[in-house]
Amino acid sequence: MSSIEAMTVQGIRSFGPDDKDKQLIKFNPPLTLILGPNGTGKTTIIECLKYMTTGELPPGGKMGAAFIHDPKVAGEVEVKAQVRLKFHDVRGQQCFAVRSLTATQKKTRVEFKNLEGVIKRLLPSGEWQSTSSKCTETDREMVSLLGVSKAVLENVIFCHQEDSNWPLGEGKALKEKFDDIFASTRYVKALEQIRKFRNEQSQTIREYQAEIKYLKQNKDKAIEIKNNLTDREERFEAAKNSVDQITEKLEPVLTKLRLIQDKEEEIRQVCMIIEKLKSERDQMERGQKELKKNIKKEFEGSTEELKRELAEFETKVDQMDRTLLQNQKRLADLESRLEKLNQDRHKLLTEQGRLEQDAERHSNDIKTRDHRVSRLAEEYQLPGFSGSITDAHSTRLSKNLDEIGNRILEQARTERAKCEDQEDVVQKDIDRCRSNKTKLETEQSLKQDRVRKNRDEIRRINGELSQVDASAGQLKDIDRKIRAVEMNLGEAEKSVDLDKLKSELQTLQSESSASTKQIRTLDSELSRLNQESSVRTEVEVLLKDKTVKEEQVRRLKVKNEDTLKHLIGSLPSEFYGKAVEKYQREHSRRLRDNTEQLQQMKRDATKLETVRKHEQELLQKKSEEVRGYEQKINTVTHGSDFGDGLESIEKKLQKCQDDKGQLVAIKYMFGKYIDKLRGANADCPLCHRPFDEQSEVDDLISEMETKLNLVPEKLDRLEQTIVESKSEFENWLQVKPFLEVKRKCKDSEIPEIEKRIQLLNLQIKKLNDEITEKEESVEVDSHDEQLAKSLMPDMTQMDRLQTELQDLSRKIGSLSEKLTSESTRSFKEVQAEREELQLQLDHTNQMLDHKRQKANDHSAQLQELKAQLNELRSSKLRIETNLQQRVRLEQTKDEMEKTNDALESEIRDAREKSIPIQEEIDDLCQKKEQVTKLKDRQYEEKKEQFNKVQENAKQLALIQAEIDRYVKNGCAEKLSSCQKKMSEIQSEASDLSQKKSTLSGSINKVHQELSEQKVQKRELSDNLLLRKGNEDIILKAGQIQKEEEKLGGLDAKNLTVERNRLQKDYEKFNNEKDLAKRRQQVLEGEIFAFRKDLKDDMYKDAEVKHKDKFIQLKTTELANSDLDKYYKALDATIMAYHSQKMADINKTIRELWRNTYKGNDIERIEIRSDEDDGSGAAKLRRSYRYRVVMVKGGTELDMRGRCSAGQKVLASLIIRIALAETFCLNCGVLALDEPTTNLDRENIESLAYALVEIIKSRHKQRNFQLVVITHDEDFVELLGRSDYVDYFFRVSKNEFGCSRLTQTSVQDLHSK
Repeated sequence: MSSIEAMTVQGIRSFGPDDKDKQLIKFNPPLTLILGPNGTGKTTIIECLKYMTTGELPPGGKMGAAFIHDPKVAGEVEVKAQVRLKFHDVRGQQCFAVRSLTATQKKTRVEFKNLEGVIKRLLPSGEWQSTSSKCTETDREMVSLLGVSKAVLENVIFCHQEDSNWPLGEGKALKEKFDDIFASTRYVKALEQIRKFRNEQSQTIREYQAEIKYLKQNKDKAIEIKNNLTDREERFEAAKNSVDQITEKLEPVLTKLRLIQDKEEEIRQVCMIIEKLKSERDQMERGQKELKKNIKKEFEGSTEELKRELAEFETKVDQMDRTLLQNQKRLADLESRLEKLNQDRHKLLTEQGRLEQDAERHSNDIKTRDHRVSRLAEEYQLPGFSGSITDAHSTRLSKNLDEIGNRILEQARTERAKCEDQEDVVQKDIDRCRSNKTKLETEQSLKQDRVRKNRDEIRRINGELSQVDASAGQLKDIDRKIRAVEMNLGEAEKSVDLDKLKSELQTLQSESSASTKQIRTLDSELSRLNQESSVRTEVEVLLKDKTVKEEQVRRLKVKNEDTLKHLIGSLPSEFYGKAVEKYQREHSRRLRDNTEQLQQMKRDATKLETVRKHEQELLQKKSEEVRGYEQKINTVTHGSDFGDGLESIEKKLQKCQDDKGQLVAIKYMFGKYIDKLRGANADCPLCHRPFDEQSEVDDLISEMETKLNLVPEKLDRLEQTIVESKSEFENWLQVKPFLEVKRKCKDSEIPEIEKRIQLLNLQIKKLNDEITEKEESVEVDSHDEQLAKSLMPDMTQMDRLQTELQDLSRKIGSLSEKLTSESTRSFKEVQAEREELQLQLDHTNQMLDHKRQKANDHSAQLQELKAQLNELRSSKLRIETNLQQRVRLEQTKDEMEKTNDALESEIRDAREKSIPIQEEIDDLCQKKEQVTKLKDRQYEEKKEQFNKVQENAKQLALIQAEIDRYVKNGCAEKLSSCQKKMSEIQSEASDLSQKKSTLSGSINKVHQELSEQKVQKRELSDNLLLRKGNEDIILKAGQIQKEEEKLGGLDAKNLTVERNRLQKDYEKFNNEKDLAKRRQQVLEGEIFAFRKDLKDDMYKDAEVKHKDKFIQLKTTELANSDLDKYYKALDATIMAYHSQKMADINKTIRELWRNTYKGNDIERIEIRSDEDDGSGAAKLRRSYRYRVVMVKGGTELDMRGRCSAGQKVLASLIIRIALAETFCLNCGVLALDEPTTNLDRENIESLAYALVEIIKSRHKQRNFQLVVITHDEDFVELLGRSDYVDYFFRVSKNEFGCSRLTQTSVQDLHSK
């Protein structure tokens, strides 16, 4: 049996991480006591034990981060923790377990990590065997070594204080914990899985039986299909040979027909070429006539002379073009030079304006500087700045302003330092007073805490004294109750005859067994009746197959219904294949006739298309000529009327030339007027009136010069406009000959060609409509023929499916006759009889349970009386102990009251001393505030004065910098130079304008002569084109004659007769071939259908499937029989185990409750495990609902929600002890964390006596260990009075807040 021996803790919660902080605790059998106030780390010991044995962290541990000593408290980035446990496993071998952890402080969180764990075992040979967590799962290994389940370790042995009341928790959570403790969940699941799998196997067996019969039918059907397939393949080969023989006869006929078609095609091509050449010749003749009309005078000389005349014209025109080009280049050069002068003049005007503005700004800056220097010298009382101001005065004033600013800053620093010294003196006095006040308040707070603790202790002592006084008079009453209980116990032992009760139980057990046997007999009969369901299953399979085939027929009919109605007109009642075959023969003959007619129509359409194409080409050529003329004209006229546009350009050109003459005259006159006005005794040039003042003369000259400066720019614009207008006028004259040619083409030639094309379009459209109708007819007939061919496989399959449906209907009728059962009773009658027997069995079992309950109640009554007797004796012992402690409690109370009086007097004195100190602090703070305000006010005044001086100096420096920059850049000299250059540019521009006017007149004259020469050149070119066209017409006539000679050697009439004879032979052989192919298609469709059936899952490998399914049926039946035996055996075992364990647990609970609980409102408590009443599948699965009940006056009530906090704690503690008694056979360890929580003094004492009794009864067991953790010294003292413990461990904290374990003798508590 397993036990724990010792444990060391380091770096867990309040246990420090250093080696000096490592703490050791030894667990000695049978009792280990751990005592300490709240917050010292007692519960951490339980958490470490639970962590070592199960690997589970405590509740709310934040994934382990809160379980380790906080790195912030330790002042480290990483804290390492370790727990070591020394124990003995279930075989008594000594073992060590070590688990290590780390906690690392990150930026916002603490990172937790488990390190490698190690388990060591001492082997019989004396060697140690180590197992690492890298090799095996440590948690599972620890559970195996201790010999108890993980659920018992978590919820019973090492239950955390926060989870200690789980037996009275919510129903679902309670069920989960009990199921884990009983370890029944996996067995119940296994039972459910067996039951479920057994039912599935039973259903599978019924399905296999039905499938065996169905597979046998498929096997027979597959053999039949294979025989039919062999027959059809032989007939298909014969039909294929017949088609090959007919094809050999048809091949010579087809060869001759192709030769005749090639000759006919050759004749058609020659005819088309002749028609095309004739059409081209006619078109050329019409073109020649039109060209003659355009020529005013036909050239009389030879063609060579005409070409020579045209070449001389071209030479003359080229010479004129070169002359024109040279003049244009000279004009462009003059315009470029004039444009450059204008640009230079604009730049100089801009520069002159800018320099004049800079001069004016310079004058203003000097005035501003002089005024500012005088004002600042007067403001700051500086001597030497009267009279005229120079640059030296400005520089000297800037230096004086800098000196004034420095003096202001020095004064500000001196005054600020003086105020800060006063602040430091006042602050030191304030700190001294506050230090004295804080010292008094700290002493006062410590004394108040001490008085408060003494008062709490006095109240506790008064309560204990009251209990002692109240219990002193109860001794006689307790003695009387003890005698009464002993008497009742004797009477209860004689009240029930146990032998008679056992006999009745045996009788009821026999009746239950007999009923169970009858039920099994009825189950066998129900099984026989159930076998009839296999025939029904077979019928269902056949019906399903019939439905599938009917659905296939329906789908094929729906799929092809519209096609059949379209081809035949209505759906045939039967023999779909023959109806479609008849339609296919008739349709093929009609398709051949329509195809021949269509070919003839296409040949006629090709001839008309050739003629129309030639006419369209001619129309396109004429249209392109017209578009070319229009493009040339529109390039010049831009869409406006030619006559109006030409007149408008002439007027515009004349107007520009007149304006130019006016501007030249104005320039000359204004120049004369200005020269005259600048002379002595000037008068008005127009009215000759003398001027009164010279300023009037200057104003007039300025106005005339301004207008005169604008004349060159206006002349430039007019010159540009005149050049553009002349160029545009010449372009208009050049396109005048094109207007006549375009008008002639548009009015006469193009309409005639369009009329001929329109007539051809009507003929072609009519013929194309006929061809389209015939093509649609042929296409429809061809499509219908393809539809008929595609229908043949589906039609064959439909005929076969209808035959198979008739066979299935006969089989279903035959099986339906076999469903009549020979049994005298129906399935429902047998089922009803079984249910009646089941009710009788349930009643017998209820009587059996009642008798057993009666026996249990009698035992419980005896136990209850014994528990009452033990309780009364414990109360008597406790009262006697309390009376001995009365004197000690009264002395302690008097000492604490005297101490409190002295402390309260000292607190009053401290309060009186702190009042004058606070008043002095207030006065000093007010004085400091006044000094601070004075310092800030003086600093702001000096700062304002300094900023003003700095701003004045800055403004003066900026103005002086602008003055210096103007002088340094020499802006006055630049202005004079600019005015001189302006006069030179104006003189040069006037000379260039006169040269440009002369050159423009020469260019206009050359343009006019060039336009006249180009019209004469066009006349000569048309004469040359006329002669070339006549030569082309003669050439076309020769080509037509040559093609007609080719056509004379072909006999078209005999070719037609031979083609008709061969066509008849072709149709005869082709009909025979089509008939043979249709037979071949029908056979091919049947072969395809048979092969498709054999590939279907129903017939594919049918013999193998039948054999495999038969083997599966027999093996499944044997396996299902074994499953039934396993299910019954496991179900009975689970029931027996659960009933036995629950009885043991409740027995222990009753004994502990009667010995511990001192109230009289609850007689006993029990755990009830009721079978869960589910529905459906849950009803068949064995499941239990757990609840804790209390018995009050013979009535059972659920304890959850009806008990006090103390009763809840006590009940949970007793249930855990009972579970440990029952399930911890291999591990005798039990840890109780704060078991006295919420218990009154009386129940605390009774709990101590009950635990002593448990220790007394089990202390001889070598591995029994009870670990009690508490803060109640009295509870430890009560447990220490037994002879089973000599010392306890006291838990405390050192000055650094780390937990310490100190082994202390129990006698030290008795001495207090």
